[in-house]
Amino acid sequence: MTLQIEKAPVQSSNSDEGINPNTTKGMILSNYLIQDTGVSIKDVSQLTVSQIKELADQQGVKPSEYWNQTIQPELSNHNIPFEFSEPTLTEIAFCEQFADYKLRINYCKESEVFSEGQYRFYGGIAVTPSLNEIIINVFVGATQVDFARLEHYVEKIRQGYWNSFPWTQKTSLKYGYEFFRVTLGDATQERGEPIYPCTEERCENYGEHHLVDRADPTDLPVHYCDLMTGENYRLQLIQEQGDWLIDAETLRPLSPTESASYASDLMWLAAEAKKLNNVQGDQQKATSHVAQQV
Repeated sequence: MTLQIEKAPVQSSNSDEGINPNTTKGMILSNYLIQDTGVSIKDVSQLTVSQIKELADQQGVKPSEYWNQTIQPELSNHNIPFEFSEPTLTEIAFCEQFADYKLRINYCKESEVFSEGQYRFYGGIAVTPSLNEIIINVFVGATQVDFARLEHYVEKIRQGYWNSFPWTQKTSLKYGYEFFRVTLGDATQERGEPIYPCTEERCENYGEHHLVDRADPTDLPVHYCDLMTGENYRLQLIQEQGDWLIDAETLRPLSPTESASYASDLMWLAAEAKKLNNVQGDQQKATSHVAQQV
């Protein structure tokens, strides 16, 4: 079953109602989904960002495409850290409703990955029947393997395994509706690269996330937008740690006709990059002016 994911602005804050908990350390362990089965994940979960980029370059695709097409399927087949109880026909019928629920990803700003005893907790799921919504809460410091597990748990819920999860039923103090929440963790070691919520509105990953290099805590994600391609060339705006730049690649010598198309696309992207950089510069000046006044 394919997940229908709604992109949500990552700036949204956590709710103190418990739908998107601000803190988890005060919760009792009976609310956690914890199992220790020693299930091992394939070595793909240990790939660094640089290795993923190198493998993607070898196949002529972007790192995000390589992840979705090659690595994600591998993790989906090996990321279950516990055994589920086979659902009954009644349970499967009950869970059919969740196929129509929209899925929203919330990147928590305060709830962090934490350990308690031998267990490590990296996120949770909240289900609000009155809103027909499932929320994946991703804790600060979670990795792409943790995220893949959370997505897989949503799949299991939709497949009928609702009763395998130790849900806590809550009532929203602000809105009055009921929801069900579970915080998820397991006894396996941390695996995979940390994820970095994307807050750059022009980036194609806005509302989702990037991967960062665990070996370099100062590593920041690369933002991509406005991809333009010809038969033998590829142009795209990128932003690493400052200005927007143009990433240009030609596969072979271009014909006069394609050269003209390439030049036109290049000029358009150059104008867009200049516009974005000017806006960015104005924002930095405004921020600096406010700081000086304070």
